[in-house]
Amino acid sequence: MNDYTTAELMAAILNVHEAMGFGFSRVDERFAEQDKKIELLRNDMNHRFDRMDERFDRLEGRVAALEPNDHSPAS
Repeated sequence: MNDYTTAELMAAILNVHEAMGFGFSRVDERFAEQDKKIELLRNDMNHRFDRMDERFDRLEGRVAALEPNDHSPAS
């Protein structure tokens, strides 16, 4: 998994800014590179959120198994 730092994301933004200085012919190339990086980041985030959902579901099941059925406090 890639963990993108703020510095890496800022560098990507600066790359787009630099591409604008080189002319519009290179902008498309830079945008394509950045789109790939953003898509990888999006996929990584979605995967992590999916894993987090699975963990919460398992935790819910474990808590439910520990709770008394009538939800009254233990005496």
